[in-house]
Amino acid sequence: MQDNQAHTPTESSAQQSPLTKYAQYGVVGLALVAFVLLLFTDRSALQGSRGVAPVASATPAASGSLDQALLPASLKGLALPELPAGPDGQSITQLLKQLSSAPAAEQPEVLDRLVAACLNIDRLDLAAGAQQALAERTASPEDWHKALRLYAQAAERAASAGSLSPAAAEQNQRARTVAEKWLSTHPSDVTAQVQQALLNVHSGDPARIMPNGIQALIKIAEANPSDLEAPLALSRFALQTGQLDRAAQRLSTLLKTHPGHPEASLIYSDVLVRQKKLTEARSVVEAALAATRDPAVLSRLQAAKQAISAEARSPQ
Repeated sequence: MQDNQAHTPTESSAQQSPLTKYAQYGVVGLALVAFVLLLFTDRSALQGSRGVAPVASATPAASGSLDQALLPASLKGLALPELPAGPDGQSITQLLKQLSSAPAAEQPEVLDRLVAACLNIDRLDLAAGAQQALAERTASPEDWHKALRLYAQAAERAASAGSLSPAAAEQNQRARTVAEKWLSTHPSDVTAQVQQALLNVHSGDPARIMPNGIQALIKIAEANPSDLEAPLALSRFALQTGQLDRAAQRLSTLLKTHPGHPEASLIYSDVLVRQKKLTEARSVVEAALAATRDPAVLSRLQAAKQAISAEARSPQ
């Protein structure tokens, strides 16, 4: 009986003062607010643990974009917002800020580091623009050659994706202008001639590809038999377009006069692998390994040899 009486509401408990009721309502309201907040917090944590993106914050995240005002003319207009937001992108931003305030005598060193940083994140377009800015300050033929090669490599990569994007087409046009300007004062520069022809090959313009690209490379190779850049470029193009017999013939002839040449050997071994001539491919790479001392080149040749061995082990 005592237990029943203890749990039965009494008349006095039912007749509470208004102030007491309001206090109780307040406590209940606060409890509800706390419950809702706890539920929302747990849900956000659960979404994060399952890989579901939480609700975006109203404050935008830090961008990897760069202030165009900081850029050399050769870098303006490129797709800078695509820079990574991590340490590499940050270092490029810092280098550009440093470049904008550096004395003229210190700018080449900063630009050299900038080229390396761009290559580190595999941005050939940015590296080419930075290398052009470096060449404009040093007037060194070697620096200009490196800039033109980077432009040609960037153009080749852009063309490999199919049709050129507007940005890639614009950079190709700018690079061709750079090559034309350099050749106007250095008309016998074979390296620049080859890179100009390669820019035309990868221009996406049918009116340029054959007469100003492929045919130009053939003429350069015929006029400069001791220079290997044009024959190697033609060999790479033949490989890329599936003309394996033509590439093999050209490279076989080249290696007779330049035995163990590393770049020719690497391209030729790739051709031979595609032709399923693995024993010959291994012999070509081993000959180049015996003739090479450059650690970077040795690394590439060793990788090629390993790839040939892996191909030999794979089921046909």
